[in-house]
Amino acid sequence: MDKAQSALANQDFSLWPKPSDNENASDVGWLLYSTRAQDEERLMQLLSHLIGENIGVKWKPIRTMAGGFKKKEEGNPNEKIYALHIECATDRLQQVRQKLGVWYNSQSIKFPDGTKMRLVPTFASVLSSNNRTKFASCLARQVALAAGLASANTWEMTTNLLLDKKDPSTGKSLRDIMMVLSPWSNPSAPLFHTFDKQFKSPNMVQFFSLDQSMLWTPIT
Repeated sequence: MDKAQSALANQDFSLWPKPSDNENASDVGWLLYSTRAQDEERLMQLLSHLIGENIGVKWKPIRTMAGGFKKKEEGNPNEKIYALHIECATDRLQQVRQKLGVWYNSQSIKFPDGTKMRLVPTFASVLSSNNRTKFASCLARQVALAAGLASANTWEMTTNLLLDKKDPSTGKSLRDIMMVLSPWSNPSAPLFHTFDKQFKSPNMVQFFSLDQSMLWTPIT
């Protein structure tokens, strides 16, 4: 009780509401190369429809210890490594992991919305020392992504709801078209890493790009 009273008095606590409607939910894993600017609600609906499962998507710190956050792991909030996490009903955990793995495994080259990401399992589910080394490598890449992102904004779209609206004649959306654009200096790489509407903005869209050599290094 004293510990809880102290945490409340010092505001030394965090609350992470469940993004899905599952009463008993567990984290499937986190998405390497995800960014804070990606629309959680859009991704939740997209992936839920894609795999036929009820899932949630939430931006939060990556746990690097089994169980909850330990005191030495909490440290400075600015030093925590964040990513989009996917959760689902605990009794569907393996099935959801397998279905998402089709799209976000280390060999995937096609992604649901064009944004390259990799599904990394939770630290608690990584048992071998070799896989824990890979986990640490993924953490380093997530940090490098945050440091290497370049962004730009535009108000020139009358509504960001048009980003994913399919054209009846081609079956493609504006997002589909934009995500296959390449820079003239490197035609084999995508111009944008991701783009999405700005939080609570009716018509501002944020674009993000970065060093493609980092993104396209295989994770084995």
